[in-house]
This record gives sequence, structure tokens and C-alpha cells, in this order.
Amino acid sequence: PFFLGIFLPGAESSQSLAPHSGSSYQAPVLEDGWVASKPVITDSVSLLLTVQKQGRDLLQRVARSVSDPTSDRYGQYLSKDEINAITAPRPDHMERIRNWLELNKVDFEVDAAQGIFTVEMPVSHAETLFQTTFSRLNHADGRTTLQAGDFSLPEDIAVVIDAVHGMHGVPLPTQPQQASFGQVKITPDVIYESYNVSGVSVSRSTKNRQAVAEFQGQYMQQEDLTAFFQKFLPGAQKGDDQVYKYVHNNHSGHGMEAQLDIQYIMGVAPGIKTEFWEWANNDFCKDLKEWTAAIIA
Repeated sequence: PFFLGIFLPGAESSQSLAPHSGSSYQAPVLEDGWVASKPVITDSVSLLLTVQKQGRDLLQRVARSVSDPTSDRYGQYLSKDEINAITAPRPDHMERIRNWLELNKVDFEVDAAQGIFTVEMPVSHAETLFQTTFSRLNHADGRTTLQAGDFSLPEDIAVVIDAVHGMHGVPLPTQPQQASFGQVKITPDVIYESYNVSGVSVSRSTKNRQAVAEFQGQYMQQEDLTAFFQKFLPGAQKGDDQVYKYVHNNHSGHGMEAQLDIQYIMGVAPGIKTEFWEWANNDFCKDLKEWTAAIIA
């Protein structure tokens, strides 16, 4: 069964949602510290176009009923295929986007079940397609990205598109490095004691796995995870400090949130196979959409 919660496919931030009252989309106001320049000729952009889904009201009702202990449907979670059958975009809408991209000689990949078109093209091509101008944004702290100005879509395309991801996102500021172990007050032993955890036997089977998902330039370092186990879990078995699987990206680096996530999810359950899902491209709405599509694929 596939767990269906209140976080529904297609939910977006207000910045990414396409206004259906028209075909023009306004660029956000930049915060202080960003300097705009012209992109270089070799720059390219990667975008996600998401097509309107169907059945959202029905899906919300189902989500509430399977989560409500008083409901006759409590615990009867839908499978991935059942969810797709409810929410799949209209075929004629998918065909409309496909024809528009092909007419404009845009290469794309399509996830028909999720209604997602993934496109990558030179900046010059994207400027023509979306009637916009891209800028190379650079920040004094080293952050850099490409961002479109105001852009537009043909009216017949705009009315079937939920969002265009990758046009206006900017990276968050770099996070400070993790504090030293000497400042740690909450350790795995403290958590065990607080919740009366004892006598747990771990099978170390791949059938029982857990995972963390990290965004916005959050990375981990295996060396730090190993050091955490050596300091706070000296009785752990060999290999318990190793991430079982990396998904999407596998870049080593610092990130206080990511380091805490992976260290403490593994530290309180040594031996449970743990995956590290990383979408660190710094365009949160686009990354979140890709992650949700990947996790239900």
C-alpha cells in the first residue's frame, strides 16, 4: 500500500503557482546583496512544467477518510496506481503541451502519470519561448543562479499549466558549519533514557529502512557520521555508521540540518538501513516537485 497523507501531489508554493487569470507571470523582488549580469552564451536552464491534475477534491476526501479512525475506510490507503488514476492530467492537456514544445523544437522528457515535462534548453531559446530575459545573479557570499524576469505563456498553454519551476528560484544563504561535539547536550543515550527505549533487536534487513530528505544546499559528510558513532555509539556494530543508499545527488559537504538529520535518525536506531535523499539545487519548489515525483514513482 502507498501511504496517502494530507500532503497532496500538485501542492506548490504561491511563488510557483501559475495564475490562471492570465498568461503573464511577474518576477519576484530580489533581496539586497544580489547583482544581476548578462548570462554567458553557454548557460542553459532546466525547467519543470507541471500540468493541471484532476480529482484533487476527491483525493482530499479520500486522504481524510483513510486517516480518520471513525471512518469505514480508515487505514485503507490507496496504491500508487489508484492515486494516479484519480489525479492523472487530462490526455488532451498533455497533448497540448507536447505539441507546443515540439512545435518550438524543445527537447523534453515526460512523466505522463504525474503530468511533468522536464525540459533543458539554452538561455536564448528559453527567452524566446517564454518571452523573457534571463539574468545571471551573483551574491557577495558566493551564491549564483540564473533567474528569469517577467515571463508569459500563450493563453491556451497557461490555462492547463499548474506551474513552471526553475524560472524564479534563488539559493538560500549558506548555512553555518555544524557545532563541535563539545556543545552537544542531547545524545542518543539521552533520547533512549527519555523515551525508555531498551531491549530492541535490529534484524538489519533491507525490508526495514528509513530515510532523510535534504534540500537547499544541505549536505552530509560520511567522516562526520563515523565520528558521531565513534563518540556516542561505541557499541554499534561495524558498518552501522554507513549510509545504505544515496538517492539523486551524492555530494559531500557541510550542512548543519542535514548532518543532524542523518546522525540522529541513525544514532537512535543503529543497524536500520538508512537512505540519504538529496535535492540540493537551491530551487526549492522545483526540487520539492522532483522529490515528490521520485518518491511515488
